Amino acid sequence: MDCKSVPSSVPSSVPSSVLPVPSSTNSIPIVEPPRDLHVLELFSGIGGMRKALQQSLANNPSYNLSSFTAVESNDICNQCYEHNFALDTSVTSKVLRRNIEQLKASDVAGKNVWTMSPPCQPFTKTKGSKELGSLDARSRAFANLMMLLETVPSPPEFIFLENVKPFNSSSVHVAFNDVLISRGYVWTEYLLSPLQFWIPNNRTRFYISARRTRKDGEGYRNEEIVNEPRDPPPKVEEGVYENFVPMCCACPISDFILSDEVLLELYGDMFESSLVVSKETLSKDWARGLSIVGLDDCVTFCFTSSYGKTYHKSSGSLFSRVTRRGKDVKRVSDMAAEHEGNIRLFAPEELLRIFGFGEEYKYPEGMRLKSRYKLIGQSVNVKVVDYVMRGLFEQIT
Repeated sequence: MDCKSVPSSVPSSVPSSVLPVPSSTNSIPIVEPPRDLHVLELFSGIGGMRKALQQSLANNPSYNLSSFTAVESNDICNQCYEHNFALDTSVTSKVLRRNIEQLKASDVAGKNVWTMSPPCQPFTKTKGSKELGSLDARSRAFANLMMLLETVPSPPEFIFLENVKPFNSSSVHVAFNDVLISRGYVWTEYLLSPLQFWIPNNRTRFYISARRTRKDGEGYRNEEIVNEPRDPPPKVEEGVYENFVPMCCACPISDFILSDEVLLELYGDMFESSLVVSKETLSKDWARGLSIVGLDDCVTFCFTSSYGKTYHKSSGSLFSRVTRRGKDVKRVSDMAAEHEGNIRLFAPEELLRIFGFGEEYKYPEGMRLKSRYKLIGQSVNVKVVDYVMRGLFEQIT
């Protein structure tokens, strides 16, 4: 009963102690303090998961990012990670150079968020891949994590996983689902591409976001795989590449390209030799089949860790310095005669933009070009991960 329900005249025989107390219009609602999150960033790479998590929780008052523990065995990855996050005083940070196969229960204790992007090679379907799944030695680290998750007395409340699309149909995925069920997780699975977020890059990845809200043995998966954002851009027919229209994403490649002047400042005399595709390469018979895009295009092929080392459309698109649209690039038997000096690689700094790392993220000075391409090619797309994480942490408890 509120104050409006009280009769205008109250019998004098009614004790004042039983009269309704009007609610105060100035009462302050009780606000729960934010919960501290202690993040275990497994296979941390260059910190894409951390950046996405920080972005997704930037305006969420329910959580406070208290600490990050990054676990990565690659020294070059760790160098890049520390270069960008060491000065972040808003959280406690630690980088562990550790083989995840050897992690013990004591290493994961107290971490209520696990993020991970396990090696994708056991599941990829690219040319020459063996698709060994759980039999691949590179799956051992993830197998150890599943064992820890199944046996630790206090498993994390939140788990986030990213991998290639074929992970979804692997026996490892089935085994991971069994562990999630056994520890009481409720989870959602996603198949999403940056194209669906207005980013001109075709890179479909599989995601799992899980939260422990049930008793052991009572976990379950939300039935349908989510394959489009809540506010999707115009749909594009699945599997079509050449027929993508400009409306498939709002941002053309020009939004991510750096000018030659900026690249000359970054690379100096090494610009032409490092980024411009050589006459020798363009003279190859197969060069006419390379993916070449221009400023007005809105789709690029997936950039991989072999970009800049292997020339093939499956490792990423090239950029035309003079043609607005890739379809207008003349495909001739001798591409060098027609295009020498005009076709270049996307610079690693441009790929950071496409992958959602932003202007402030930098490679350490002196890092080799080959290493820069490898690091970003193995990373996650920050914008897509940010989207999936928002859904995980916005769930009603």
